[in-house]
Amino acid sequence: MSILNTDFYDPNDDALYTDGLIEDEIYRKVCSKDMSIYNDSRWEMFYHFSPLRENILNWYVFDKGAAVLEIGGGCGALTGLLTQRCKNVVSCELTLKRAKIIQKRYEYVENLEVIVGNFLRIKFDQKFDYIIVNGVLEYAEAIMCHSKDAFKRFLAYIKTLLNEDGKVLLAIENKFGIKYFNGAPEDHTGIIFDGINGYITENEVRTFTKTELQFLCDSVNLSILKWFYPYPDYKFTSEIFTDESINQIFPLTKEVPFDQDRIELYDKNLVYKNMMDNGIMEYFSNSFLVELGTKPTTIERPSYIKINNNRHKKFALCTQIFLNQNRVVKKSLYKDGENHIKQMHIHGNEDINIIESEYNSGSITYPLIKNCETLYTRIMKYYHECDESNFWNELDKIRRIYCMNNKRLFEPEEEFKQVFGNSVVNSMLHWQNGVNIDLNIDNIFFQESKIIIIDNEWVFSFHIPMEYAFWRMLMQLKESEPNLSWINTSKIMNFLQIREEDIKIFTLWEKHFAMNYVGIKDLSNMQKETYSISLNDILVDKKQKNIIDSKLFLFFENGEHEIISSYATIKDDMWVVSFSSENICKAQSIRWDPMEGNACRIYDIYIQNLLPQAINAFSEDNNGYKFTTYDPQISIIGQFSGIDTIEIKFRCEILDWTFGYFQLEQEANLLKQERDILRHQNNQLEQERDHLASIIDEFHQNPIKYIIKKILKKRIKNGHN
Repeated sequence: MSILNTDFYDPNDDALYTDGLIEDEIYRKVCSKDMSIYNDSRWEMFYHFSPLRENILNWYVFDKGAAVLEIGGGCGALTGLLTQRCKNVVSCELTLKRAKIIQKRYEYVENLEVIVGNFLRIKFDQKFDYIIVNGVLEYAEAIMCHSKDAFKRFLAYIKTLLNEDGKVLLAIENKFGIKYFNGAPEDHTGIIFDGINGYITENEVRTFTKTELQFLCDSVNLSILKWFYPYPDYKFTSEIFTDESINQIFPLTKEVPFDQDRIELYDKNLVYKNMMDNGIMEYFSNSFLVELGTKPTTIERPSYIKINNNRHKKFALCTQIFLNQNRVVKKSLYKDGENHIKQMHIHGNEDINIIESEYNSGSITYPLIKNCETLYTRIMKYYHECDESNFWNELDKIRRIYCMNNKRLFEPEEEFKQVFGNSVVNSMLHWQNGVNIDLNIDNIFFQESKIIIIDNEWVFSFHIPMEYAFWRMLMQLKESEPNLSWINTSKIMNFLQIREEDIKIFTLWEKHFAMNYVGIKDLSNMQKETYSISLNDILVDKKQKNIIDSKLFLFFENGEHEIISSYATIKDDMWVVSFSSENICKAQSIRWDPMEGNACRIYDIYIQNLLPQAINAFSEDNNGYKFTTYDPQISIIGQFSGIDTIEIKFRCEILDWTFGYFQLEQEANLLKQERDILRHQNNQLEQERDHLASIIDEFHQNPIKYIIKKILKKRIKNGHN
């Protein structure tokens, strides 16, 4: 049974850090062994109970006989992992409520003691091989009661609790994390740019840059044995980089916010790649994990770690790359996963070479392939060269190697249905056994004349259509390269010779495989919103609100004209616009168009030695003119000789758009009426023209008869017989 030690508890500490009333609910659910707590989408539940929290340390090799001190256990997100990996664990938690949650959560763990209280007051009867400081250092000012050099004194005290060869594992946000420059709120204060600005707001939290953290550790003679850079951060880690890898390997997983809504000011992937190319990404990692100690270590730590823990335990694993040793190690994260690791230890055929691996108690090791072109680099080269033909040809070479037998209709085995569900495809496909459905194009290498495949995680002995495996390959490529326009439904159908109905079935198989068989939890309902904001658009909009595009028209005696454009800007609460041209003095008349696109009122107009006179104003008052048209025009009256610059000061009021709209509609109706009148008059003129034409035609045919006819009509009209 775990132990709850309250000897150092001070009730005043309970108010220093809490998530509020939800902690009472957490305690009740932990006491009742309510497993729904692990599927609760609320932030507090997800934060404290997601297995992803363990990713920051579940790959780390602890000494099994070690004693561990956890400072700030929270609700036990890492405590259980530590009890599984080490001999004795002491977890210190400031508040009684959280300490009780930890103790109840791991009630039947024999090697755990939970101590309540500020760890500075706790009298430890031992020293420790590992001290875990996970998201705690930033609160040192509060923990140290606002003492001078609180952060330094905090680390100095921790150092006194270490065994001679002991290590501190410290995780904290980077004040200069790339996400903060992109607009993410500071994790603790919720204020955008707060850390970058040096925490100018009043709060007790402080994080550090890499340089600052290095200086702080140096100041207490704690050596940083290894820098680790968790991605996307230390809370929900999916990948971990080191100084050897952070500028060499681009993250495979997406960064999504779970804690707070955030904005994005730029394309984070492009900026990340640019920082990698410049060799500076380690300074902008969102978080740090540092291994501290007083003595150098000879233990070889991995250069890169990829953790897959959002799965059933039997499939959870981590991949570790040791760049200096040119090897890759895949390990199961739980005892349940050893069989899954074993089945990855397989061999290929004469055309496809599966990389040779060694199996050893829950892990496989194989050589790291270097300086070889991958299928990804090859096809993306063609994409950037706009060579679509060779792009598909390279993919087709791999497809032909795998699609060895003829197409056929096939009734899936029961084993297939357990993995992929009961949906049935009715097309003739290349059904084969021993299919590797995880043909990631990054894992296909070209080594001289050989093709080498690594990472054979999902190979099944029952029959699977190869078209499904290649559809997965193309969908993964599309997900990693969303701008790759050549990967679309019609081209996939053409390449694989499948129908749209087949893709629908493939999609159902994929969903069943991922969620039911592998056990991947859909975290989309836990993600917060991300709002992309274009600063360029904001700047343009801001400029448009503070400038007016004005034009001056110069009309000359010879019938020609000149247009001068200029921007009016605000100065001393007046709009001011200036037009310059050596031809102003030659103008016979001048027209000023103050703006376009809005109904407006232009008033308090001042032009030195010249007068304004509206041309198309709707109304006029003592101060100015009201224009319902979207193209207001004002004539400038006066003598222009000797003038090469005209400066106009004015005030402008934008009128409701309907004001100008209805006026335009009225003008349009008047124009329609005038057009109808003109059309009627035109019809009358055409009738008169036709009548005259018939008279002329009659006259030309028989002039004497026409004259006699006209004389008789006239006599009849005058009353003569």
